[in-house]
Amino acid sequence: MKDDAVLVNCARGGIVEKDALAEAVNKGEIRYGGDVWYPQPAPKDHPWRALKQTGLTVHYSGMTVEAQERIQKGVQEILTSFMNNNPINDSYLIVDNHKITNQSYQTQS
Repeated sequence: MKDDAVLVNCARGGIVEKDALAEAVNKGEIRYGGDVWYPQPAPKDHPWRALKQTGLTVHYSGMTVEAQERIQKGVQEILTSFMNNNPINDSYLIVDNHKITNQSYQTQS
């Protein structure tokens, strides 16, 4: 990929080599956005949890149309902020400063 490319993965987390992606993002070579993890839910030590330039959103297949519309608006706002290098609304954050801030994404270990 060209430097400064943005990879958006909304298909399956497993189609991306997670360690190679983490290395490229953390070196500043590319940015990453998507709504999938592999494995899902991701363990606490998953390398994507500490990515420097990334935008990860919820994967919302199987929800009602109304729920998908609400999420679509939030995802659009998140991605617009991300692409414009603006801060993301705190209520949308799952990970902030390398710490999980959203109860829905806490894992048991």
